[in-house]
Amino acid sequence: MSEGRCRAPSLRAADLRLIDQSAVANAVSLLNAKHRGGDGGSISQLDAIAGWVDTIVKDSATDIGAVAKRENLAERHVRFLTPLAYLSPRIIEATAEGRAPADFTVTRLARNLPAIWGDQEEQLGFA
Repeated sequence: MSEGRCRAPSLRAADLRLIDQSAVANAVSLLNAKHRGGDGGSISQLDAIAGWVDTIVKDSATDIGAVAKRENLAERHVRFLTPLAYLSPRIIEATAEGRAPADFTVTRLARNLPAIWGDQEEQLGFA
């Protein structure tokens, strides 16, 4: 795969464990480094979602249902948000720096999120 073109994972926990964890690690490190300023609400949510996927990947006893129970959320909601752990680092950075569009929300992101980072950036106006 060419640089900047990372596919989002399937939503099954077993499939999440097969994904190269570099996308998750990259997103989490960006979130932690950029958490100062910007859109703290969206960044906090994206950070939590990346943490869910990281837990699922690292702990074979944890699945999406376990995360949903721990977070007191519906499993369907966790499945809906999980692909955001594979959000383009450029989009995460822009959000952290307060450069995201006014209508930029986690829910908007989760709907119809392309799997390819470049496609995400183009669709959301970050290209």
